[in-house]
Amino acid sequence: MPDGWNHITLTDESLSRVAVQIADNIVSALPSFQEYRGHLENGLRSQLEVAYKGGTREVINFSAPTSEGGIVAFGVVQVLPKVPAEKDESDVSAIARILSELDEDEPIAPDITLIRLPHAGKAIQAISHELYGGAAQNPIKLFSFRTYVPTSQGTLLVGFETPNIDIEIEMAQLFELITSSLVIEEK
Repeated sequence: MPDGWNHITLTDESLSRVAVQIADNIVSALPSFQEYRGHLENGLRSQLEVAYKGGTREVINFSAPTSEGGIVAFGVVQVLPKVPAEKDESDVSAIARILSELDEDEPIAPDITLIRLPHAGKAIQAISHELYGGAAQNPIKLFSFRTYVPTSQGTLLVGFETPNIDIEIEMAQLFELITSSLVIEEK
């Protein structure tokens, strides 16, 4: 994990406290997000509950004020169920197929790329922009960077999100660097 990132362990009892802590970090780095504070807490709590139910026990968060506003990033590593492959379809191709199928809640499919991680093999990288806050009058636009790695145990998801759309190229490079350090050792 990079220096300066908050490493947070999730428990059933800590989900609400962690949502408040991350919202505090975001607002301290981006004071203009104060108006979204309640919405951030609720949305984060919901995301953390889903992740926790899916087996996530660790999340990372980075928030820092800057002279130009602030930098915020949120990361999660989660083991998802193995994606069912169709006849003669590889696990990586199955992941790409599932990600490219549009959901009625997602108006735009993510940009999907086949990549090779140095210590984890073939993976799928999905990059998208999402609106956080749904029906809110001024939803927050997020840059989402997710990497899906098929393993014998399931699909490993390494995901990052940031509202720093103005520096998304630099954030993508950071997220790519972190993800490329991933090592998978199959048992």
